[in-house]
Amino acid sequence: MIKSGLRLIHHSQGHRKLIGSLLVNNIPSFCLLPSSLIGSPISFSSKTCSTAKMDMPDETKLHYYETHPDIVWADCEMSGLDINKDYLLEIAIIITDSDLNELATLGPLVIKTDPHILSNMDDWCTRNHTKTGLYKACLESQLTIEQADQQLHDLLMSRNMKLAVLAGNSIAYDKLFLSKYCPKFSSLLHYRTIDVSSFKEVIKRWYPDEVNLKKRHLHRALDDIRDCITELRYYRSKFFKPSLTSDNKKDSISGWGDWSRIMEPNK
Repeated sequence: MIKSGLRLIHHSQGHRKLIGSLLVNNIPSFCLLPSSLIGSPISFSSKTCSTAKMDMPDETKLHYYETHPDIVWADCEMSGLDINKDYLLEIAIIITDSDLNELATLGPLVIKTDPHILSNMDDWCTRNHTKTGLYKACLESQLTIEQADQQLHDLLMSRNMKLAVLAGNSIAYDKLFLSKYCPKFSSLLHYRTIDVSSFKEVIKRWYPDEVNLKKRHLHRALDDIRDCITELRYYRSKFFKPSLTSDNKKDSISGWGDWSRIMEPNK
């Protein structure tokens, strides 16, 4: 999914301010919001937006990521970016291990959508969802959002993923819509996420001449997830030290002593 509606809000003095702190189940999630949301309350209930909390013994928390390192990749196509009026049209999920090898796939799940919703999409969504065939597929689908939510939930439960880390491009937006429309699935998600777009933004600033990965921009959920995973594989191979991703962890950063030396190298 291309989050084309993300905007910068301009002050009269010419300054730009990035706005958008959402409280989802008392957990702050920072993202850029479309201008239609700025200054407007989010109308859906916070109870709907449940995110898995770590209500477990500390020892269990400590070892959870060692025993459950798999990643849940998601991409959604929506009728727009306004959480108060737009809907999920398509969802896809890929589960990978920590080395980004595919383990399981679900979707694409095309959601049965009211023609009125589709006919009221903006020009960008209408043009692209028509071009990709999603518009027509939504009209023909018999899959309800509740059924899709159950399938997503069942996939994670079948793999014993009860604190799953969600990953994707600008994943905060996908997670926002999933929290509203897929509460069963969202109840199994950890509040932490892996946003591949954040890697991209950092690398563009630090290594501007090295970002030459061309994405397909197909605007269908499963294709976009695979492109996202490929993107992170590219960043890993090009910018991450092999010693930090191999079985030999001796050179990895561990402990506050090492961290202090990195933060204050001259001491």
